[in-house]
Amino acid sequence: MSNFQETGRIIGKTEYLILKTKHKANEILTNQEQADIVAYEQLQQRIKEGEIKNAEFIRDLMDKNLEAEKPFYEYPYLKNHFVKHNQYKFWCDLSPEMDINFSTILLYFANDERFFNSPILVKDLNTPKFEKGLLIIGGYGNGKTSFFLELENVLKLSKQSFKGYTTNDIVTSYEACENEEELKEFKNQLKKGNRYFDDLCTERDASRYGKVNVLKDVIEERYNESKIKPQKTFATMNFHNDNPNDINKALELIEAKYGGRVFDRVFEMFNIIHWQGKSLRK
Repeated sequence: MSNFQETGRIIGKTEYLILKTKHKANEILTNQEQADIVAYEQLQQRIKEGEIKNAEFIRDLMDKNLEAEKPFYEYPYLKNHFVKHNQYKFWCDLSPEMDINFSTILLYFANDERFFNSPILVKDLNTPKFEKGLLIIGGYGNGKTSFFLELENVLKLSKQSFKGYTTNDIVTSYEACENEEELKEFKNQLKKGNRYFDDLCTERDASRYGKVNVLKDVIEERYNESKIKPQKTFATMNFHNDNPNDINKALELIEAKYGGRVFDRVFEMFNIIHWQGKSLRK
């Protein structure tokens, strides 16, 4: 690991520019602020030189090697991001269950073999693999969406970056397309590359061009596209209202919403995660 990680934090571009402005104005910076500037510049240089890739990128963001026995929520970069951007302040209410949730996902993105030992990884329905994406199933309001939105920001400079969409926004955008060319471009944006779909099974069918189950088509097209070029799909969904904590009943929602073909492909496309914890909404 780089020496700067022992003193400098991984800060964002905005904070870096503020500190650089203060420095140019001959304002006195604290030792921590000076270290933060060095840390940011060294990280950007390494990114430019192509040294930071995939798992290494995530390890750098964590401030310490994953071999260290340290709760996930103690890593300051990610902690600061969640406190700053999340209205529910997960870090103030963090439970051991939430720590397991966060750690499991991070281990997956770091290609760390300990991912396969996670107690929330569902192993009896299919074979977990790093080549598969993630289907995260849990209760309402317990951090699935907020965690992935922040993870999207954290990974945006990495080769494991992904673009996130809510399923309802996908339907709205589909209906906003004015012609076949726009529809084609819209579909290409969704079927290629790493993508995250939030709130699976909650969206309505599109109706502008006849009744269309847009997500069904998107998932099937992504499955076919992944056979041509490797890519990953990530998705979050809630349990069935009448069957909380029942993974099988939740998966039945997918079959009911998108049909048997998509249901069968779920097990080939996804590692299934049983996200733990109560609602954090107050």
